Amino acid sequence: MAFNSLARNNSYYALDGSGSSSSSKKKKEEETVVAPPVYAPANVKAPTAPTYLTNTVAKPTYTSPTTGATYSYSKAAPTWQWDDSVRPGDWSWDEEKPTYTNEYQDQINQMVNDILNRPSFSYDYNQDPLYQQYAEAYTRNGRQAMNDTYAQMAARTGGLASSYAGTASQQAYNNYMNALNDKIPELQQIAYSMYMDEGNTMRNNLGMIQGLENTAYGRYLDNLGQWNTDRNFSYGQYQDAWDRYYNDRNFSYGQYSDDWDRWNTNRNWDYNLWQDNLSRQEAAARAAYNNQLAAYNAEQNRVNAANAQLKANYDAQVAAYNAVKNQPTAYTSTRQLTGGNASNPQTVAPNASSAAARTVQSTGVGKVMSFGGKNWDLSNPTELRNLIQMINTMPLSESKKKSVMNDINSYLK
Repeated sequence: MAFNSLARNNSYYALDGSGSSSSSKKKKEEETVVAPPVYAPANVKAPTAPTYLTNTVAKPTYTSPTTGATYSYSKAAPTWQWDDSVRPGDWSWDEEKPTYTNEYQDQINQMVNDILNRPSFSYDYNQDPLYQQYAEAYTRNGRQAMNDTYAQMAARTGGLASSYAGTASQQAYNNYMNALNDKIPELQQIAYSMYMDEGNTMRNNLGMIQGLENTAYGRYLDNLGQWNTDRNFSYGQYQDAWDRYYNDRNFSYGQYSDDWDRWNTNRNWDYNLWQDNLSRQEAAARAAYNNQLAAYNAEQNRVNAANAQLKANYDAQVAAYNAVKNQPTAYTSTRQLTGGNASNPQTVAPNASSAAARTVQSTGVGKVMSFGGKNWDLSNPTELRNLIQMINTMPLSESKKKSVMNDINSYLK
């Protein structure tokens, strides 16, 4: 219930035990009481909405540097020309000739390159993990031996340091370091054996791939041989005059075939180099884009967090403003006090369900109401306003609030 329910048209209100007017009233007092306004005071201004941040880092876009790239081989393909004017007669052969594509050549080339360009054996014990393990162990044991020797020498001299103790302890440490250096040839031999084993494995793998390639090529040759057999059988049925013609023709065709094989090999090698170059360009562009995107996302996360904080602060300011703008302003009311005096207060309880918890005292100076563990002077405008504000903000049911406010109204009548 709002406070302005107590503003009863600035009339007189009597307060006694029954909550009604009485002829035995001893004195009257007029006082100024605070009541709520409709709007906030003029000096309270609404908060200004914040200016939110924006991401100043441009969002990157990715364009593949290889988009639209096309391959072309600069060398023209070989051509074969045959002067058929010397042909003695008509002859045709329609069976398709088998072709061979070496599926293992790229792999063989790579393995051969790896073997031929394999770095020579070299050994650096500082880079050998096994040597590092020995070094840590020998150093630790050497230091322990040095400390033990020094302690023993010092004990013999009654705890006094001596140059002999220092020399003997250092010698114990050096013995371990010399033993560590003696391990280096052994570790180098182990590393060399591993290097040789790796080379043998690479050559064995190459031999296996070459064996697969030889098998595939042999199958091709078998098919080609059968094709030639059938072709030669058909050709043999023709007259002897055809022999010279086809011998010359086959010789010319053989040269063309060799040229074609060489051209294909060179073109495949060139195409692989072109593909490798495209892959490197794509990887570099992708890495640069990922770095730019990471920077953009980091800045966006920072902006989002800052804007969230600005909004939270603004919402809190708006809530505070809404609470302030409903605070009361002043008005004047005349209230009649009843019974008693400053040395003889009268306690009056109105008819209410919670009368035991709320009492009013008439002292001739003011009225005191006990509520929420505190005595409230109802003749004091500030205390009256604070009491009603506390009632409105307490977690009470609407019916309970109404009952309390009715009690206060009955006191002020």
